[in-house]
Amino acid sequence: MKEKLQKIGENLKGVRLSKRAWLIIGAVLLLVAGTVAGYFMGKHFADGKAEENKEALISKHKKREKELEEQLREMKIQKPEERPWYLTLVNDTNPMQEGYVPELTKVVGEYQVDSRIAEPLKQMLADAKKDGMKLSVCSAYRSAEKQKELYNLYMGNEVRSGKNYWQALEETTKSTAYPGKSEHSLGLAVDIVSAKYTALDEKQKDTPEAKWLAKNCYKYGFILRYPVDKTDITGIIYEPWHYRYVGKEDAKKIMERGITLEEYLGE
Repeated sequence: MKEKLQKIGENLKGVRLSKRAWLIIGAVLLLVAGTVAGYFMGKHFADGKAEENKEALISKHKKREKELEEQLREMKIQKPEERPWYLTLVNDTNPMQEGYVPELTKVVGEYQVDSRIAEPLKQMLADAKKDGMKLSVCSAYRSAEKQKELYNLYMGNEVRSGKNYWQALEETTKSTAYPGKSEHSLGLAVDIVSAKYTALDEKQKDTPEAKWLAKNCYKYGFILRYPVDKTDITGIIYEPWHYRYVGKEDAKKIMERGITLEEYLGE
């Protein structure tokens, strides 16, 4: 276990961790300390009952230790530069590499995505159609310039509604990322709504199409990027239409656990 902790420590150099990640790591350290203390205390016990208690304690700690190690592995704690392309994190505190433009492929009409996710996305849309779903892609890749236009438009609308600059800024950033901090510019995000209800609001989640996507998206490597009640973590309001590609294996784990990409990466 000591060697495992040393390896974890080496891997954590230069990595920003979330409070949850530190809690799990702290729990592992406490387990080690508790197991060692329990072992030496057990040496002072004289009767057989005490010996049984010691063995039970060690067994319990080993089981919990294994569970915590699994959680650490699943959190994909890595230095950002060591993560695979499909786990690139872009948000308010993790801006994109300046000037980055992915190789693009058209998927629906004029909408484009990173070429590496074009086939999984097309397959998901095709399978949804087979199941009677009427999906409509309303946004995909968005250049930094286009993101800037959109951001300024929404910001202007908030100011014109009577808000001061700071109020408008706060309201705008809840639903629109600042240029350079939007996943759409990665080419890995796509907004998909029901063709029968195209409004970008929480009612979208009640459509058969949104329910189908939430249930099946992981099979194609996608996750619901901004889940309900996770705004304090993602910085973005609940968006039942925004899907992000992270690869099949990671998508399955994220959706099964009901967590965000930030939580999964330990950010």
